[in-house]
Amino acid sequence: MKKKLDLFNFFYSLGAVIILLGVIGKLLEWEVQDVLMTVGLSMEIFIFALSSIKFNETKVDNFDDAETDKVALPFQDSNVSGTYINIQNGVDANLTQSSSSLTDYKTYLNSADSFSIDLNVGQFGNLNILSNLSQLDKIIALSQVKDLLYEPDWYQLHMDEYEKLILLIKSIFGMRMPNYEFLPILIQTPIKLPIPNYDQFSILEPIELRQNEIELLCKAFALVNDYHFLDHFVFQESNHFYYIRAKQSDEIQVYGGENDATLLHIDHYYKNKYIISPNIKSIKDLVFSYDTGLIVELINSLKFDQIDEFISLNNLVTNTNDKTRSLLFKCITPFQYIFNNEKSYNYFQEFVKLTLSFDDKIKGYSLFESAITYKKKNDKYFSLSEVVNYNSESIYFGINNEYTLLINDIFLPDQLDNLQYVYQLVDKLKHQQIASKEPLDLLFGIQVNDIKKEIYLKLNQFLEKSKLTPNGSQLAYILLYKQYNSLN
Repeated sequence: MKKKLDLFNFFYSLGAVIILLGVIGKLLEWEVQDVLMTVGLSMEIFIFALSSIKFNETKVDNFDDAETDKVALPFQDSNVSGTYINIQNGVDANLTQSSSSLTDYKTYLNSADSFSIDLNVGQFGNLNILSNLSQLDKIIALSQVKDLLYEPDWYQLHMDEYEKLILLIKSIFGMRMPNYEFLPILIQTPIKLPIPNYDQFSILEPIELRQNEIELLCKAFALVNDYHFLDHFVFQESNHFYYIRAKQSDEIQVYGGENDATLLHIDHYYKNKYIISPNIKSIKDLVFSYDTGLIVELINSLKFDQIDEFISLNNLVTNTNDKTRSLLFKCITPFQYIFNNEKSYNYFQEFVKLTLSFDDKIKGYSLFESAITYKKKNDKYFSLSEVVNYNSESIYFGINNEYTLLINDIFLPDQLDNLQYVYQLVDKLKHQQIASKEPLDLLFGIQVNDIKKEIYLKLNQFLEKSKLTPNGSQLAYILLYKQYNSLN
């Protein structure tokens, strides 16, 4: 058999090779990249122009002749069979035969709401897309569409969901998307389409949405890990209608399924900052902070000088956990309680409630003791660790109690007077039913009297704080305690 060179096929394939070299050149930033692309595309346009000149015979062709134009497209998936594409022209179902040039593809893509290709596949396999030059042209043209939104992560959506998303994205943002059937081609082709620039999304006026549309948007953007949808937009409910609108710079979206107390607190104190969404569960997947995380945000936003806000937030925090309780405690302390000052007392009783709500009581008591000081009428201050609670006037040392010291000689009268202030405060808390006697006595350390070791520690604390030289009784107590090392 005599072989003859097919010049048409030679130049057709050579043009495609030059185009591919140009694509590689663009990826590797060769200096000749533009020349290669220009030469290759020019050859393709010329070949396509020649191929459009065709003379039809009046005699009807049989089907066998038509089938010879179809060449099988290989799949790596052995389960897929009977798949083929017309490599000769690769015409899209929505295009006429004359639309196969690159220029016509651009015109088509710029006028379509979504983009598709003509593949007779029942199941997607590993497509060698570069074996189809027509599809290559379409992908190159598609990459130049300015309002294209191509998000490969959305291939995880069901086909019906994706098709509805196309309409939704078009109606809200004016962006167009490729059809679901086109996604496997775009995912596998080495020609990468531009990364979606979501920052170009804009909404000038609030747009009304149905619940299922909100659910679909939330599901779609929850799949896009590197984009936070609610950094730019918020969902809002008004008069039982749902809306989406652009987010202001200082606004934060809050999930509408939070507990009623939290939502009431937000509505009362942060209505313009925290925007409450409709109570649609899928929105929670996009919200940055919810449940305890939202409480933490509210703690960081607290205006402590507003007593009503502090009381409301404290009621929320007491129902959380010790970590969140500690955070609030540290954010609002140290605190100075002023006796006989009603405003100071209102704050103080909230501290007591917060402390008693700790699951780890020791941790709560420790925070309370170290963070709060008490101011008396004479403008002197004390802390709970300085309160002397001894039930006798005398302290005895020795095997037969042969050494006696008076408590009034060890501590100053002002120090011993601190205990009466504490008793007065505890009685007031009990009377107003802030808590019962037992937890309050434990909190203020007056449930039992001090032992000799505690007297020794408080004496040393006083001497260190006052920078005074110990008197005879104080020095005697220190020496006797060290000698007998009494634990009673």
